[in-house]
Amino acid sequence: MTFDQGRKTASGADYSSHQEDFRQPSAFRVGQSDYDHKAQQRANYALALQMSCRDVVKTIKASDLLMSNEWAKPLTHAPNAISIMALCLKTAAVREAANIKVRDKEITDETGKIIGLLPSEYFRTNLQHCADIGRLAFLDAQKRMNNLQSVARSMIAPEGTIAYIIDLLGDLEDAEDNLPGAMKRLETNAENFKADAEAITKKFDYWEKVIMHLLKNSQDADSMTDEKRTQNTVDAVKADAERQTREREEEDAKQAIQEQQKLLQMARREVEEAQRRLNALLDRPLIEEPSAWSDMMHARELVPDRPAPSRGEKGVIAKGWGYLFGSSDSEVAAENKHRKDHVESIVNERQAYIAKSAEHREMQRRMAQAQLDEARGNETRLWEELNKQAEKLSISHHSLTKAKHDLAKTHAELERLCSEKIELEQIMRILEESMRRLTELKKEVEEMALFFSRVQTVITTTVNENLQSFLNPIQRVLDKGDSVDKIRERSKQNLLRNAFELQGRFSATADVASMYVLVSNKYIRPGINKMEALAAMNDDDFERGKEEFRDWCDRAAEDIVRITDEQNLPDQKGKVFLVTDASGGLGKLLVDILYRHNGKVYLAARSRSKTEEVIQEIKSAHPSSTGELHFLHLELDDLSTIKPAATRFLEKESRLDVLWNNAGVMIPPEGSKTKQGYELQYGVNNIVHFLLTLLLRPALEAAAASAPKNSVRVVWVASSAADAALNPAVDLTNMDYHREGGAWMKYSRSKAASVIHSAEFARRTKGTGIISLALNPGNFVTSLQQNMSKMELAMFVRSSTITCRYLH
Repeated sequence: MTFDQGRKTASGADYSSHQEDFRQPSAFRVGQSDYDHKAQQRANYALALQMSCRDVVKTIKASDLLMSNEWAKPLTHAPNAISIMALCLKTAAVREAANIKVRDKEITDETGKIIGLLPSEYFRTNLQHCADIGRLAFLDAQKRMNNLQSVARSMIAPEGTIAYIIDLLGDLEDAEDNLPGAMKRLETNAENFKADAEAITKKFDYWEKVIMHLLKNSQDADSMTDEKRTQNTVDAVKADAERQTREREEEDAKQAIQEQQKLLQMARREVEEAQRRLNALLDRPLIEEPSAWSDMMHARELVPDRPAPSRGEKGVIAKGWGYLFGSSDSEVAAENKHRKDHVESIVNERQAYIAKSAEHREMQRRMAQAQLDEARGNETRLWEELNKQAEKLSISHHSLTKAKHDLAKTHAELERLCSEKIELEQIMRILEESMRRLTELKKEVEEMALFFSRVQTVITTTVNENLQSFLNPIQRVLDKGDSVDKIRERSKQNLLRNAFELQGRFSATADVASMYVLVSNKYIRPGINKMEALAAMNDDDFERGKEEFRDWCDRAAEDIVRITDEQNLPDQKGKVFLVTDASGGLGKLLVDILYRHNGKVYLAARSRSKTEEVIQEIKSAHPSSTGELHFLHLELDDLSTIKPAATRFLEKESRLDVLWNNAGVMIPPEGSKTKQGYELQYGVNNIVHFLLTLLLRPALEAAAASAPKNSVRVVWVASSAADAALNPAVDLTNMDYHREGGAWMKYSRSKAASVIHSAEFARRTKGTGIISLALNPGNFVTSLQQNMSKMELAMFVRSSTITCRYLH
């Protein structure tokens, strides 16, 4: 039960349950008149504590940290934080994460001041560093919290520093020598106490800042990677377009080469033909100029001599005249001229032929020269064309080679870009996963940091304010050189109140610290070991290991909630409980817990109306419970109601898992008796409960036959007052108290009898599987103390634990 829960009562009032250095005085046996001076001092102190209890508890409750289980809920974030760290480490362990870098290694606080440096420029290494910081923070917190609880408990122990200082205030001689040293020790311990809390908070704050820094770097890297991925996509599109262009160029170059090869072949054939023709022309004989005689002879052959043609037919008269008289001179001259003209015409013809032959030969020469020149020009042109085609072919081949090279390069670039795109996608996934995990981790660590910050705040307030409020009035008296008896009575009451609040705060802080140590030992340290094992798993085992680890972390968080929320009790479905006096006090709180965990509970009490109100109140508080609550009428001061109540129960139930003999009477008015005439405390606290237990034994044995070992129990609620009983604790010669023993002695004997009944029933049921035990519930101010005086109530508040010395 937590510090705060220990002060909750059925009546709604909150009272202290301190169990410090008080030991039951002889007043338990013979009365208040025989108290010694020390006992009176302690009783006065206890009374002052009780009187100021309500206000002080309200003050302590004002701190969120100390209220019920609210202070402990952040501890449930520890397994989650460890789980997330493991996933972060595994996410960063893939190959693609190896080259992810952080932009900034400097860890800064809110003001920009550098408070640390990351050990590496690589993201993966820094994630491991972050996990190491968390591991060390958790482990250091366990060590320091363990020290905190030890120091706190030493200060509030019965013989601790605070109680010792209070004792010194009533002892002038001791105070003069020891009070300054005791105060100094208290201050020193408190400062160390505060320093430990500050150190824990500082480490978790730093861890949180490292996480935030890595988260920011992840976001920056993610943005840069996204930009690079976008540019990569653009480059890939360009590269793909260029690839297509290069492929077209390669195809064009191939076609051009084919065309050029065809043209080159044609050009080669044309060159060959031109060469052949040129060679034929060159092989022809030269056209030589013949001699004049040759020309003349050739001309004579072509234009032979021939007789001159007749000048024309003469008439008969002319012919006769000539025949008779001969030709006339004119006729002869004309004839000669005619012949001469004829010869000249032949000569002219011959000359013309010779000239024409010469001209023809010249023309042939020119034509041959022209053909030769043309053939040579054509050859030259064709060779040039051939060379051009060859050059073009070479260029095409070069273009093809270049196109192939460019295409290969483009393919390589495109492949690189595609590969890089895939890698960037993987890096993006890694960074996004890391950001998500780091964000989750930040939330979990924020809760842990807030938890330790609250612890530090409470401790700082306790040391700086509450401790000084306690010590300053004493110190002022000492500084004046006065003795502590100069402290006024009202100031002493305030000192006592401050001492109580100081003890309450240290006690609460010790509870918090011890709870953290428990959680750390049971869950945090094993979780860290599991985290490291998970991070080291290969890919084949990781998914299975991750699920198992997640399940473990979920169970751990649930277990922590149960530990800190009175829920360490497992599901009670199927179990049957009976609690006496369940309509108020601790019985009501017990029923609330059992019903919350789905148990079937019988509330044995006198008043049906009051009990039904309690039943409705509890059901309303836990609407999701599948348990049952039933009223069982039972009047504990009347034995005649016990057997009918047991019979009604046995008619309804075949089993009873736990019987809580919780009801009791404490310091009733003098002469109070049961309906059968027994002293009321004996009757209610002992006789009725033992009878009820014997009647319900069959149901207990039936449950024990099938229930897990040691789960069926009878619980006898006793008290530390049992130790005040004389020996023998139960005087069988004075059961009716015809010899008066005092109210406190009667109560002490009844509680000692409860312990004896517990032992006796255990003896009788040995081997049946039923556990019978007695307990001291602690000192809770409930309606049980309604008949106490203030002094008795104060002494009750200060009472101790059961030692059972009367059983020896």
